[in-house]
Parts: sequence; structure tokens; C-alpha cells
Amino acid sequence: MPKLETSSKDLVQVQTLFAAMEPAAAHPYLMGRNIPAAVLSGPRLVGKVYTDSHRNAIFPHYNSAGLCGYEIKNQNFTGFAKGGEKGLWFSTVSHTDTVAVIAETAIDAISYHVLYPDPHTRLFSTGGSLNPDQPELIARAAARLPQGGLIIIATDHDPGGDSLTDAIRQALESAQRPDLQITRHSPAQAGQDWNDVLKHSEAPQGQPTMKMGGMDRQGP
Repeated sequence: MPKLETSSKDLVQVQTLFAAMEPAAAHPYLMGRNIPAAVLSGPRLVGKVYTDSHRNAIFPHYNSAGLCGYEIKNQNFTGFAKGGEKGLWFSTVSHTDTVAVIAETAIDAISYHVLYPDPHTRLFSTGGSLNPDQPELIARAAARLPQGGLIIIATDHDPGGDSLTDAIRQALESAQRPDLQITRHSPAQAGQDWNDVLKHSEAPQGQPTMKMGGMDRQGP
């Protein structure tokens, strides 16, 4: 997975451009990645995926001050908002949630959601490797889980995924929540991310039939 491109900060420009974007109840590129419109328009993702004037898929990131950037994805392109900075992309949340999935990209987090549907799971993306501000955001997200909650680090099966997993684990330690279960779940095949798994799934597109498997290992 290529690292997301970043640039010097201009949050006013980021917020102005984002204000002109539209929520994506369906997106051709994402549907081509085996992410169905029914998932994009479902309650977990409503208002969390957008499209811009170039028909890119947009995944907004937030920090403690609000909108701070967005992941940009389209055919043969992975980028980040010019002038923005990474916070966390996240799905909608519910008071009944007991699980948090943290992935490297929003597409990977959503792909995991399609493969392992669970009405009590909220989703997060770091947008690549962590910047100095993201560990605190991850710790805050962990602190909001209920007693005995589960955090799944759904990283790629590659050295970058190993490094990101270590960084996320370190961030979670600062949440001081020893009651939480923390585990990694990566694809079985080396080099794959969770969208690779989804694209090669034998289940018909839009039919999330896979069940939760073992954790702290590679593989579904």
C-alpha cells in the first residue's frame, strides 16, 4: 500500500474544498473494489464517504479541532488533501458498539466491515503511518469503548503493516485501559490488504457472508 501524500498545512483551503463535496451513497470506483452501494448508504457509513468534482472517493479525517484533511482514492491514485493533516477517519458510532477496527486506510476498514459484518463494530483509518498527533487520537478512541471491549488492528500483511501495528499498540497503551482486548488480524497472503481479500472473495458482490475468524494471526 503506497503512503498517502501530504503537504504543508492549509486547513482553511481543506475545509472550503470539502464543503463543496457531496456524500456518496454509491461510488463507481468503490463498487469496482467490491464495496456495494448498500454498505456505503447504510447506517454505519452514512455521511462518512464523499465524492469530489473529479469523482474521487473522499474519506474525511478529524482531529480534536474538527475536520483536518481527507483521504483521496480513485483508480491508480492514492492521496491526501493538499494542505491537510491526518487525524482519524471513522464511521458512525453507536452506544451499543463493543468493537473498534483500526485499519491503514478507510477502504481497508470498510472492506473489513463487508467481510466481517457486525452491528456492534465501529471503524477507523489512520490514513497510513502515524504522525505525531495521531497516537493521542487513537488513545481517545480506545477510551470511549465500553468495559471489556475489543480492538482489532486490521493492518496489511507486509512490513508496513507490522510497523503500523506496533505504533498503534503503543498508542493504545496510553489509553490506560487494561480491560480492553487488543488483537491484530491481517490477510493470510503476504502483501495483501483487506480490500485485496474482498476483491478475491468468492461471495457475490454485496453479500457479506464471511464470519469472524481467529485473531492475532494472518488470515481470515
